[in-house]
Amino acid sequence: MRDGYCDAITTIGVQTIREGLMAIKTKTGSLKDDKNLEDLESHIKQIEKAMKAGNGYDPMILNQIQNFIHKVESLPDEVDHDGLIKEEKAFLVNATRQFEEYMTEAKKSELSSATVKGFSSWICLTFQ
Repeated sequence: MRDGYCDAITTIGVQTIREGLMAIKTKTGSLKDDKNLEDLESHIKQIEKAMKAGNGYDPMILNQIQNFIHKVESLPDEVDHDGLIKEEKAFLVNATRQFEEYMTEAKKSELSSATVKGFSSWICLTFQ
């Protein structure tokens, strides 16, 4: 039961990150043909693939998450299409850091219920 719950929390975390990236893509008007955004999407897919393979707590995955955060932070705040994406970037970085924190804590505590509840509470607040 706990493994299924943790899988669900992981899926929600990845989905939140995807939604944050989609918000940036929508605001920039670059749903395709933007190398930086394609790289970010590729990072998400790699992280998700590794998680599904059962390597979710592997240091390599945590490094990928940190690289993803760095790439998001390096995106320009100004975009041609619709002004600024500063808020969207902040949301995406925050969601990814929360996910990273959950993964780190889960590894340390072998998925203690407090860690899982903390992350799921954050997810619920994010969608309000």
